[in-house]
Amino acid sequence: MLAGPSNGGLADPGNGGLICLFQVTSALLIYGGTRGPKAHDLLTLKAISRLLDRAQATFLEIHQALEAQEAAVRAGSDGLGGRRRLRAARIGQPPDAQAP
Repeated sequence: MLAGPSNGGLADPGNGGLICLFQVTSALLIYGGTRGPKAHDLLTLKAISRLLDRAQATFLEIHQALEAQEAAVRAGSDGLGGRRRLRAARIGQPPDAQAP
């Protein structure tokens, strides 16, 4: 397991953040004014809902791609062995520059 910054594990927090922002935006559009919701407010919510769906799908795709890449490295499917490749990635050198 590598330590330090990573772009992995962001699907759940990202999804939660998107849902939270959508809920706050919905509440402000529907209940935030004295005039009540208008037709364009509801259309805006529908458009934001579609964007939310696309963003959630993108988070999931990226998460699955990162998991597949990690599984391939751990399995050593690149012919170099998972440990050698992880060690090379850690110090930023090509795997063939490492000693076995």
